[in-house]
This record gives sequence, structure tokens and C-alpha cells, in this order.
Amino acid sequence: RRCVFCHALRSQQRAGQSRPVPQRTFDRLYEKARTLPPGPERQAVYREMNRIFLTLAPWRLGAHRMDTDLTQAWVVGYQRHPILRSVWKYIDIDVQKKKAMGK
Repeated sequence: RRCVFCHALRSQQRAGQSRPVPQRTFDRLYEKARTLPPGPERQAVYREMNRIFLTLAPWRLGAHRMDTDLTQAWVVGYQRHPILRSVWKYIDIDVQKKKAMGK
């Protein structure tokens, strides 16, 4: 199975452009990993590629969390903002609706 993520990181050869040594090493390791069967030797090559990747750090990897919110029926105006977390100042409570529900 091919490492698609590694393929995206591989530098493409362009005429007249030289690449830093770590990128050339990464490319050689990529080509070697493509020919190896699954096993400890290929894992070692992937670990070395990972080390080079972290050294060059072309991208900063992060996490994207998924949030789920529950609200009561008497809460008015709640809508999660995609970035801001301080939405509470825009929320109100419908007191009459809350009393009608017996809360």
C-alpha cells in the first residue's frame, strides 16, 4: 500500500532547481518505501521519513474537535459560532416558556 500522505510531501523535480539535502533524502526514502513489502524495514524507513518531515515542518498539524450542544426549549438565540466560544452574552431565556413547561 502506498503512503499517499508521503507522496504529497515529496518534492517534485523541476528543471534548474536544486533541493535541500533533507528533501532529496526524503525523496530517496520515499522511493525505497514504495518498493518494500509491509514489515519492520519499511516501518523503519517511514520513521526516518517522519523525522525528516518534522525537521522541515512544511505544515503545522493540529486537531479539529467536534462539539455537540444541547439546549433547553426556553433558551432563545443560541447558535454556536464556528470560531468564537463566548456566545453566552447573546443568549436569553424565555421565562414564560420556562414556567409553562413547569421548570
